[in-house]
Amino acid sequence: MKRSLLIVLALFLTTTGTINAQKMKMELTGSLKEMAQAGRARIEVDYSEAMIHGMSEDEFGVYEPDYFVDKDVIEGKFLGMLADGIGDFIVGTKVKSDYLISVKVIQVNPKGNHVCDVFIIRDNGSGEPETMATIKTIKADGGTFGTKLNLMKDGAEHTGYLIGKYLRAKIKKELK
Repeated sequence: MKRSLLIVLALFLTTTGTINAQKMKMELTGSLKEMAQAGRARIEVDYSEAMIHGMSEDEFGVYEPDYFVDKDVIEGKFLGMLADGIGDFIVGTKVKSDYLISVKVIQVNPKGNHVCDVFIIRDNGSGEPETMATIKTIKADGGTFGTKLNLMKDGAEHTGYLIGKYLRAKIKKELK
């Protein structure tokens, strides 16, 4: 009886923790005002230090050989959806701007769920880029059906759109 009660209690606490983690809100540290006034920023997404299915990017590339073939597609989906989410603000990988939206992917699980951090960086001309703002521990769902790479692509799209939408709201607020 005690064992059953402990198991039920453990499941309840695990479920509660999971629900609370999913409700976690993104929080901006710093200011987007200067970037918002500039009206444009370069964007990049970096998987180089990510743990993908519990492996480094290179290890995952050996496990899933098509990863490096599809990496540009994955990043393109991520960046395209970020651009869609951010609205009228001009972003792109080749945009000329003193501002960079740098997305560092931390983890991708087998369902394609992404966890990442975002850094807003300004080139102040001194050769030392300055981090103006950060958004920590962004979590977005992957896909529900398909290969590991298709689920990862779905997760890249969801994460990109979530970041873009969040930045759009913050930029709009800064310009008021």
